[in-house]
Amino acid sequence: MSLLEVRDLKVHFPVHRGLLRREVARVKAVDGVGLSLEAGRTIGVVGESGCGKSTTARAILRLVDPTGGQVLVDGQDVAKLSGAELRKARQKMQMIFQDPYASLNPRMTVLDIIAEPLRTHGRAGRDRKALTRKVGALMERTGLSPAYMRRYPHEFSGGQRQRVGIARALALEPKLIIADEPVSALDMSIRAQIINLLVDLQKEKGIGFVFIAHDLAVVRHISDEIAVMYLGRVVERAPSERLFGSPQHPYTQALLSAIPVPDPKRERRRRRLVLTGDVPSPLAPPSGCTFHPRCPYAFDRCREETPLLEARADGHEAACHLEEVPSLEAEA
Repeated sequence: MSLLEVRDLKVHFPVHRGLLRREVARVKAVDGVGLSLEAGRTIGVVGESGCGKSTTARAILRLVDPTGGQVLVDGQDVAKLSGAELRKARQKMQMIFQDPYASLNPRMTVLDIIAEPLRTHGRAGRDRKALTRKVGALMERTGLSPAYMRRYPHEFSGGQRQRVGIARALALEPKLIIADEPVSALDMSIRAQIINLLVDLQKEKGIGFVFIAHDLAVVRHISDEIAVMYLGRVVERAPSERLFGSPQHPYTQALLSAIPVPDPKRERRRRRLVLTGDVPSPLAPPSGCTFHPRCPYAFDRCREETPLLEARADGHEAACHLEEVPSLEAEA
């Protein structure tokens, strides 16, 4: 059984206008997303800003309520839980937020920040010394000195603050962690340290990660599988190396063609697939394939019929009417 199974997840936000606040439209932020994740593995989720990555993450954790679909964590449908049941289920899943400057309460010490999940879920106990020891152990495991636990967030660097956020996420020993662009606000030299820390923690504790990021190089390094999102939907999903080696959707191809290749000869031979225009509004998505206004290979069927996410070779799935996307690699 999968640790996480997301089936046809939808998150639609109503748009109200007028004095009576009547609903006039719906923003389809997430529109039929499917994901699966085994324990101890990582699925990367990539796409442009506004494609629904973060909303998907928040819907999995029930920080926003899904409009439809299922979110199964250890076989339990989190989308249907409420009250005490949801509170209990959240101990299995935690989140590392994007901005380490905004995600930590500036009025709380690091000790209280890391201990907060334990207190919230009644696992702190009455022995404050034992709680302090546990927080110290979490700080040590994430590369922080326990001597600093009574300091406040403003006394730490960005990388150190993100380590505090990771320690907080680990406090309840979750099975699933959703990392929402956890290194995008950090310097390049610090990113590698945080990524390596997450990899080590996964090996040590068997945690499943949903890793959301813009940086495709980071996603390739950490992910076993990658899902590419566009306008609220997954348009391609494949094992990491296969997706990078043979993308089956024009949007994925465009994202990958923007990454420089370290081999100068190969780089000179490559064609760039440059996208024109912006991502359409989820309030009024295009008919048919939502990518067709920007796709260089679009034909009549693309404008009329929505492609389904269908299996290709070797565990590869793509939502594209083309049987094969033309290669950007020139012949040697």
